[in-house]
Amino acid sequence: MADGYARVTGRPQAVLVHVDVGTQALGQGIHNASVGRVPVLIFAGLCPYTESGELPGSRTEYMHWLQEAPDQKAIVRQYCRYTGEVRTGLNVKQTIGRALQFASSAPKGPTYVASAREVLAEEIQPYALEQDQWVPIGPSALPADAVHDISAALVQAERPLIITGYSGRDRRTPDLLVALADKIPGIRVHDTGGSDMCFPFSHIASEGFRLSFDVCTKDADVIFLLDCDVPWIPSRNPPPKHAKIYHVDSDPLNQQIPVSFFPAHGRWKADSFTALTQLVNHIKHDVSLTTSLQDPKYNERLEARKDAHRARLANIASQPRLGDQEPLDAHNIGAILKTSLPDSTSYMLL
Repeated sequence: MADGYARVTGRPQAVLVHVDVGTQALGQGIHNASVGRVPVLIFAGLCPYTESGELPGSRTEYMHWLQEAPDQKAIVRQYCRYTGEVRTGLNVKQTIGRALQFASSAPKGPTYVASAREVLAEEIQPYALEQDQWVPIGPSALPADAVHDISAALVQAERPLIITGYSGRDRRTPDLLVALADKIPGIRVHDTGGSDMCFPFSHIASEGFRLSFDVCTKDADVIFLLDCDVPWIPSRNPPPKHAKIYHVDSDPLNQQIPVSFFPAHGRWKADSFTALTQLVNHIKHDVSLTTSLQDPKYNERLEARKDAHRARLANIASQPRLGDQEPLDAHNIGAILKTSLPDSTSYMLL
């Protein structure tokens, strides 16, 4: 629930778990939050560290011995942006504030804070923090030369392709990606994430969604990677060797993925909304690029994309088989929903 709410709102959500066993019960949930770049704060208890009533909160139950792990934070450390411990009530708010900063800073993800019962039972004087001093890291922009290079490469390419995956997490970004596609007739946009609506499938530039394997990568001469982890499968659909590749991402090196060798001629750690704003404005105001886009060949590419898009939609529409003996597969379910629900319906795929 916290994962889904954070994905929709962009705001970190809190989860409370019971010592080591509750931490282990997070299981695949914390994996999904980590690879999905979801801001979640996890707070866990630690077994009391005194045995004989030396402090308020000392051990009183049989399980207080059995549930003490040598390093409880290690259970989830490799999936977290930050792991910490509240060791005194005197800085509990600072510790939680720091964890929230990590969870909400790109690349977003889960953070984990633990504390023993003695600390939670500690009596302190009330205090407050200036919350406007505990904000996450702000969005980063592209340097000017990167804006120029990416814009020029996309405009001058014969078969340009944009591959995205997470950019739609910022709800402002799809409109900007549409604006960029509209400025470069014939460009294609492929979604490899699927958890966020990054680009409308109804747009003629859309190559739809697949988890990394799609033939559109095999003939591209310029590829712009925008917030995606796995743009293609190297053994199945690699781009041509001559293709120019540019990568903009909040985590362009996939720091938590040990083996990730996707090449790029330029790679920048930047916010997708900010970067797209820069690119759209640059193409709009750069005289040489706007002049190039007046070439009749771009109109030909636009018409070709329209034809390709119509053919793609026709192929999708031809897949359902609604006879009584046909299986209830994804094609048939989709067709039934489309004809039964109003056009304004928003669909969520799980």
